[in-house]
Amino acid sequence: AHGWSHKDLQHTSLGVIWFCGGLLSTYMLRRSTSSDRSMFPAIILVFTGGAMGAHQQDSEFSTQVHFVFGLSLVVTGLARCIEILLITTNLIRSDSSTPNPFQYIPVFFLCHSGVMFMAANKQSVAAIENMGIDIGTFSLAYLSISFLLFLYAYFLMQLYSDLGAQAKKDTSLPTAENNSVYHPVSQSTDHADFSPRGSDDNPRNPHVLFDAAAEGIVEHRGRDSLDGEHRFRASARSSDEIELGPMRSD
Repeated sequence: AHGWSHKDLQHTSLGVIWFCGGLLSTYMLRRSTSSDRSMFPAIILVFTGGAMGAHQQDSEFSTQVHFVFGLSLVVTGLARCIEILLITTNLIRSDSSTPNPFQYIPVFFLCHSGVMFMAANKQSVAAIENMGIDIGTFSLAYLSISFLLFLYAYFLMQLYSDLGAQAKKDTSLPTAENNSVYHPVSQSTDHADFSPRGSDDNPRNPHVLFDAAAEGIVEHRGRDSLDGEHRFRASARSSDEIELGPMRSD
């Protein structure tokens, strides 16, 4: 094309394959389940990495930097293909709450690819080249930065998970060993028998959030002579056992 350099053609062709490959992958997964995966995004990463590795630059050092960037993308795509293969063969469970250690590999190298891409700008490469730093030192330095960024992201995700689990634990009601939920009731309340909702003789206790009698009681054990314990089992709306007790009036 007239007026287009080889860099312009390469960048445009990369955008075209990302667009076309994305359409293909999206269409194939339009009726997919949560366990279905597509390898085409990983294949796009492999071809993108190959194109970046062969991307000619103004200097030899800049060309080597792009080669390392492309190599990271290739490793990311291949690792993602292996991960999908392990998931589809049930060697890695996609519904597991804890990721398989191998699943961190494609994520990390994708992070490293982004770091190398940001480091491959013309001004940074020229400054580092003038300092006399070789490509090996440059690559290892930015690999260390990738490790630190991955550590920071992993720490934030673990912190979010731990705080969410703690908040859920604090708001849950205490349970017994048989998973029965204990609900606190005011101890100053008289131990009158429950009656169906709307009865004038025994109005609903305002201290009880769940009126077992109003929901239909299947089993009712009378008050024990020692601790005044009431037990209600299985209402029409809930199949879980609800235990209230022991309650003593002052």
